Amino acid sequence: MLRKKKWDDSLPKKGAVAWEKASKAEKEVAITHATEFIDTLPFKGEHLRRAQALAWPRKGAFRDDGAPIVGVPEEVEEATVMVAGFILAKVSFDVPATGWVMLKLGHLFGDNKDIRKGRTQWH
Repeated sequence: MLRKKKWDDSLPKKGAVAWEKASKAEKEVAITHATEFIDTLPFKGEHLRRAQALAWPRKGAFRDDGAPIVGVPEEVEEATVMVAGFILAKVSFDVPATGWVMLKLGHLFGDNKDIRKGRTQWH
């Protein structure tokens, strides 16, 4: 029998507390891993430059209102810190944690991209 996971409102707070308590070195490692994770998500558009290492900035990515997305969206930066906090808090990256990422970034995903077939990984 599968247990349903409930929406967990406490996760962002747990992550924020862990982030505040972490050393600079711990934060750097967590941000690196969080960035690696975020960069595997199926975002709209394409890399701005062929040789860029990270998922953002992008071309061909537009907000729901049709405005082009320039640079790195604020919500990508916020989600990266949130995921880094989850890593530091040792939050299990299951349905509730994934839900928070989707809530923050889902509107930036390409409509024709299937997250299940991507290379998304959690450390």
